[in-house]
Amino acid sequence: MRKIAKRILPLSLHTSSQDIADLKAMLKDDSLSREDREYVRQTLQKVQKKENEQKVLKVRVVGVTCLASCFPCLNGFSFPIIILDECSQITEPLSCLSIARFHCNKLILVGDPKQLPPTITAVDHASSFKNLEFTLFERLLACGYEKIFLKTQYRCHPEISRLASDLFYDSQVVSGISSAERVPLLEELPCLLFVDVEANQEIRDPTGSYKNLKEAHVISEALKRLVVFGLSTAEIGVISLYKSQSRCIQEIYGESCQQPVMISTVDAFQGGEREVILLSTVRISSDYTFLENERRVNVALTRAKRHLLIFGSLKHLQKNKLWAKIINYCEKKKFVRKSDFLFKTAEAESSADL
Repeated sequence: MRKIAKRILPLSLHTSSQDIADLKAMLKDDSLSREDREYVRQTLQKVQKKENEQKVLKVRVVGVTCLASCFPCLNGFSFPIIILDECSQITEPLSCLSIARFHCNKLILVGDPKQLPPTITAVDHASSFKNLEFTLFERLLACGYEKIFLKTQYRCHPEISRLASDLFYDSQVVSGISSAERVPLLEELPCLLFVDVEANQEIRDPTGSYKNLKEAHVISEALKRLVVFGLSTAEIGVISLYKSQSRCIQEIYGESCQQPVMISTVDAFQGGEREVILLSTVRISSDYTFLENERRVNVALTRAKRHLLIFGSLKHLQKNKLWAKIINYCEKKKFVRKSDFLFKTAEAESSADL
C-alpha cells in the first residue's frame, strides 16, 4: 500500500486487517506531507466502514492491474469495455487474463511499441521465455489491425520532443505545448544539453553492468549545484542506462547530501517524468549493444519536462550511429558544453544573487 499514490488511496478497495494496520503505520510516518496524511486518514476511515466495498458495486469505471483482476473482491464482475494501458509493456498472457476474467465485448489497447517491452525475469530459462516479449499490442498490429497514432505530446519542452520525434517517430510527433510553457528553472541552463565528460575508464561489475566513476562524480556534483541554486529534489531525476552506474551515483551523492533524489535505471523511469533529468550514458568502449537500444534510449530522452542534461564522452559516443545523431542535433542547436559548464553556470547564478 505504501507504493500506491496517496491521492488515489481513498478511491481504492482494501479490506484486510493488514491493510488497516498498514494505513495506521503510514499515519505515524513523519515524512508524509499534510496533504498525503489526509488522504491516508480518509482511506483508513473508508476501510474501517467498508464504504468502498459497497461503492465498487455502483461505479461505472474500475481501475485495476492485470494481476489484481483475479482478486476475490471482483468475483462476478463483467465489463463490456476494457482499456489496457501501457499494453506494449504487458506480457501477452497477463493481457489475456483481464480480457478473459471480465468477458469484455470491446477492447482498447494503449501503448507505444517504440518504448520498452515487457521485462522478462525468468533469466535461467531465457531462451524458453523469449517469445513473451511479443505483446498482444504487437500481435494485433501484425494481424493487420489498424493503429491510431496519437501524435501530440504534452510533456517535454519542444526542443526535447523534436529530438525524439526525429529519431524514433519519423518526425511525426508535434508539441501541444510551447517553449513559453516550459520556461527554464535556471535561466542559464539550456532545455537540452550534451555535457562532454572526458572519462578514460569504465568498470564492469560481476553482473555485467558498467559504471563510470568520473561521470558519476560529475553528475553528483551537478546534482548538488542544482539543489544549492534553488531546484527542489522532487523536480530532479537521474537516469542511467546501467544499474551499476545508478548505484554508484547514489553512493557518491548520498555521502555528501541528505536530500533524496530519484536515481535509477531507464526501466524504472518508464512512465515517469521530472522537470529536470540528468542522463548518464557511462560507456567509452566500442561495444554499444545496450547503449544503442532504440527503445531504451527513447524512454531516456523523453522523461524531462524542462531540462534534459545528457552526460557522456563526446569523442567515444560519436562513433555510434544513434548517438552520433543525438550529438549532431545538440551541436546544431549549440547545446554541447564541457562538464565545467554547469559549475560556471552555478557561479554566475551565485554572483547574480549577490
